[in-house]
Amino acid sequence: MSVIASVLLCLAVPSNATSAPLVKEVDVNGVRLSYVDQGSGEPVVFVHGAVSDGSAVPADQ
Repeated sequence: MSVIASVLLCLAVPSNATSAPLVKEVDVNGVRLSYVDQGSGEPVVFVHGAVSDGSAVPADQ
């Protein structure tokens, strides 16, 4: 059952045909944080506690 759920989850997540953005890392107070620096305009910081990551946000937004 878990294999089927994993496959369905992978199919439900849209994939980007373009290359993935470069993920950078920084140490803050002894904690390693990952971030993506892309696009133009004012910086936006997403803070979440969910199980997804930045790939859930369309690149053109």
